[in-house]
Amino acid sequence: MSSSPETQPAVVESFLVSTLPFSDLDSSILAGLARECLVDFLPKNSRILIQGVTEPEDLLIVQKGGVKLCIVGEDGEETLLDYRGEGGFVGELALIQNAPASMDAHTIEDTFFIRMPRLVFKHLLKTQPLVTEYFLRTFSESYLSKAFSEMVTRRVSLQCDTGLYMFSSEVGTMVTRAPITVDFGETIQLSAWKMAKNNVGSLLIREPSGSIAGI
Repeated sequence: MSSSPETQPAVVESFLVSTLPFSDLDSSILAGLARECLVDFLPKNSRILIQGVTEPEDLLIVQKGGVKLCIVGEDGEETLLDYRGEGGFVGELALIQNAPASMDAHTIEDTFFIRMPRLVFKHLLKTQPLVTEYFLRTFSESYLSKAFSEMVTRRVSLQCDTGLYMFSSEVGTMVTRAPITVDFGETIQLSAWKMAKNNVGSLLIREPSGSIAGI
């Protein structure tokens, strides 16, 4: 069973000061943030998130231990997505999207967490561009990594017997919706919100004339 979360500002601050993106915050902001967080413990094989069900109340930051993230298919089979170790986050995308978790999460060993309340995390995203930029970059890298993984592992017979899926398909067969855009001059915060809402890893930048200026 989980122990009761405890307020330990000194412990939290000493951990966050060496954990991105919080290590880039001013010391006064970091100290105030540490007072809002809790230290919690969950034993091995604890289920943290249930795909499509759990709406996280806190951002969990792994202080010590590890978490496994999986997607559960209709047949009940789990597909491993990622492991989160020290300094890793659990539940960040669901919090940003204001939606249930898109994956299952389990502890793979006895694990200590820093619990950051949802409202505190949301306030950071609104007021600290460095934090917003970090999560925007993390989402982008995550989607690129998944795309590359698919190219390496998903071999199908389309135009050539040994072609990689994304190299042996026409672009038109893979595009199923209009591209997601952001207007030139919009904030990074809005861009991150649009990426999370639409489950994409990049945005096209639209100029006032309506033409696309970049990505």
